[in-house]
Amino acid sequence: GNTLTANELVPKAPSYNELFNTVRELTERLQKLESTADSQSTQSQTTKLDAVPETISTVDYRILPDVVTSIWSFTGHESSNRAEDWISSVDGLAQVNQWPLRYRLLYVRSHVTEAARSWYLLEEFRDWDTFVSKFRATFVRTLRKADLWRELEMRVQESNESTIDYFYAKIGLCHSLDLTFADTREYVLEGLRSQPLTDWVYSRTHYNRDDLLSDIRDWERMRAKRKEKFESANSTSTKTRHVKQKFITEPLSAKSTYVVPVVPPKTTTSVVARSSTYKTESKTDIPKERPSIYCFNCRGAGHIARDCPKPRRPIKCSNCGSDQHTRGRCSENVVERSETASVADQAFRADATASAKSGNPFVKTVRVNGR
Repeated sequence: GNTLTANELVPKAPSYNELFNTVRELTERLQKLESTADSQSTQSQTTKLDAVPETISTVDYRILPDVVTSIWSFTGHESSNRAEDWISSVDGLAQVNQWPLRYRLLYVRSHVTEAARSWYLLEEFRDWDTFVSKFRATFVRTLRKADLWRELEMRVQESNESTIDYFYAKIGLCHSLDLTFADTREYVLEGLRSQPLTDWVYSRTHYNRDDLLSDIRDWERMRAKRKEKFESANSTSTKTRHVKQKFITEPLSAKSTYVVPVVPPKTTTSVVARSSTYKTESKTDIPKERPSIYCFNCRGAGHIARDCPKPRRPIKCSNCGSDQHTRGRCSENVVERSETASVADQAFRADATASAKSGNPFVKTVRVNGR
């Protein structure tokens, strides 16, 4: 038969082109197999979904926040902590609702006023991260420890500020300075407005800020209860006292008498005439419509001379006619001897006359028994 030569028995190595063509064919076959497998898996999943009954349906729950009131308006005058809180709130709200960039920037524009709005209109933002970084660089400033210490020392509870608002504001300042709880407790108590509250809470033992806040709230709760009880008791006793006084004053006023003053005549000189110018009348002789108050200035009824709305009458001496003094202080009085005047009255008049005429106020001339 046929015999093989030595060259034909040795295997021949493929060339580079043959290897390249073989690899390409294998790659194409592998891609076909993968595409066939994917199509078969897709058909199987579709068959399973079609087999699910139509009565079963999935419900997607989503809470939509009130975006108008959930974020306050930012003015640019707030502190660094307040500014950081605002940008974090806006960023969190945007991420939860998956807002696009345009809607985020529009929402920010509607919630910035004054200096912050002017800053927003001057800046340009390519994306949301650029806006957040520029906002923090402008409004969120890194405070130095000296500023934090100064703010901590000056922070006290305002007159209309609730205790819990002051408590957490002071706790935040202490936390920013990395103070221990003992130091934080001291600073919180020294800024409280109520001295009794400070004294009572300071005498208590606290291990953390929750214990401290609990004692403060307990004291305020007890104070509110006591105030409600004791104020109601005081108001009841005051009403009872007013009712008793009303019943006591009414009978007394019914038994009162009316005293009607009579203006003395100007020319009366005798003691008997002067003593008869004032009369006291009982209630039975006075008409019911007559008032009990009489004015010596205008001779009117219903008020006294101190409250009289008319001009005050000039003072006039009935002895010499002068408007600088009254009859009792007149220097021209003459000692009058009459049968009706007593000896004491005559001596008094003589003493007044002599002291008025004498140049020395310490020298007086006295008459005894007409001498």
